[in-house]
Amino acid sequence: MVVDGRVVSISNVRFPPNTSDATDELSYALDEPGTYEVTVQTTDEETLATETVTVTPPETVATIDDPLGDDYGPGEYTYPTADAYRDGAFDLTSVTVAQTPSLARFTFEVKTLYDVWGGRFSPHMFVLWLRDPSASGGATESLDDLGANVSFERPWHYRLYITGWTMGAVDAGGSALTDESGSTISPRPAVDFDAGTVTLDIDRDAFSGTDPANLEIVAGVGSEEYGTFRPVQEAARGHRFDGATAGAVDDAPLLIDLITPEDVSQAEALDYSADELAMLPYVPLD
Repeated sequence: MVVDGRVVSISNVRFPPNTSDATDELSYALDEPGTYEVTVQTTDEETLATETVTVTPPETVATIDDPLGDDYGPGEYTYPTADAYRDGAFDLTSVTVAQTPSLARFTFEVKTLYDVWGGRFSPHMFVLWLRDPSASGGATESLDDLGANVSFERPWHYRLYITGWTMGAVDAGGSALTDESGSTISPRPAVDFDAGTVTLDIDRDAFSGTDPANLEIVAGVGSEEYGTFRPVQEAARGHRFDGATAGAVDDAPLLIDLITPEDVSQAEALDYSADELAMLPYVPLD
């Protein structure tokens, strides 16, 4: 298969002798919007078929807006005092979900996106938990690897995250997402500093055939520190948030901003105590 003059896929196609009417499917996805000249040819460059293909932009499933100026966690958090933490860095303004027939696209928008430490961006960390209402299993606790320090009202099944240096897509057990053949499915990032957006594209096979529009999500942002969320303390200093409740610091959620359902405030969603982690609600996409 050749796209705009470039070989993109090679397949070994065999038909029985004397075959005069048979078809074979060649698998290749064009996800970027545009118009392409697609040709199927033999290895000695004999053209068998050619077609002009137009790919339209991903269809938006949902855009969930989040209020400006609520980058304070449960209500009392303030930014670390070091210069690296600029105003609005963790102020989530929207999360958009879009799709094509082959991929799902998740876009986080913050008030201020920048890079201070030489990564794709920094010091942000974006995370997205997804629930498939039709699926069994899942987990109501967050995995320890990122240290978000939260729980969930109902089980989640998939989690995506991205920092300036790392990203990942796992199931509720912490295993990498795979397609039907067992091959790992990895997200593909895009960063737009002017728009303040970080985007993750991932093959829809990652969700076991579920339409992304039928998923429910929890999306949030915090600060990255060596691959995990930056801690919150009772009092702010150089690289620590402040505002944690006295006697409950170990249970403080490390998400600084979070999307919530219309009838649930961020303070309610991230409420915690010395005896109980914050229990996060989902936002449906349909």
